Amino acid sequence: MKQTLNGLPLALQFFSQIPIRASLPMTKQSVTAMFLFFPLIGLIEGALLYGISTIVPATFHVILVATLLLLVRMAFTGGLHLDGLADTADAYFSYGDIARRQEILKDPRIGAFGAMAIGMALLLRVAIYVQVTTAEVSLLYFLMVPVLVRSGMTLYLISTTPAKASGMAHFFREKFHYGVLTAGHFAWLLAVVLVVPKMLFVAAALLVFLWLFKWWTRKHFGGSSGDMCGAFVEGGELLLWLVLLMFM
Repeated sequence: MKQTLNGLPLALQFFSQIPIRASLPMTKQSVTAMFLFFPLIGLIEGALLYGISTIVPATFHVILVATLLLLVRMAFTGGLHLDGLADTADAYFSYGDIARRQEILKDPRIGAFGAMAIGMALLLRVAIYVQVTTAEVSLLYFLMVPVLVRSGMTLYLISTTPAKASGMAHFFREKFHYGVLTAGHFAWLLAVVLVVPKMLFVAAALLVFLWLFKWWTRKHFGGSSGDMCGAFVEGGELLLWLVLLMFM
């Protein structure tokens, strides 16, 4: 039980900038619990962004509000997922073979394509925040989109063989209880749809994106990696917001 309860502080330590100073063991049980709690990080993020959007002065222009939301999100996540997006873009647009792309993923420097990917992702996110702020989108949507994409990322990590026998993806997969995580994250998806039925279309889009992303990373990178997971969260969340805005 204690190892399971360690999952939440581990998730906060690894996936957010919330200061958790405890030194916690990375056992099979605690790592499985960490990924079961991963959608809660999205729940906290969504609540934080919604709260900020409701307390800013009415005199603030909508673009300023959207930019503040972007900065708060980046501060909360520490840019963890954006880093993965940038590395993935640099590697993919090298047009090298899988081995060459794996080398680029290990390079800590950012290239031109990585910088462009970050810039485009941030611009699109600001545009989405302008839209949802102007439309006064419900708190539930702010909560559910980050939850869904984090469940999707975990399902991607569970179901996709790592590109190499080292790195973050390989490390975590060695410590998973696969049945528990698979059942747990499909339960998260079902819970989201039951709470907000309109999210059915968004959940369906997530599953399509998951399948396509699995195929794409296997073909061009040889499998999953920590960077791929970051790219999944960034790209997937933008996609889910766009799908949601289409059906609102």
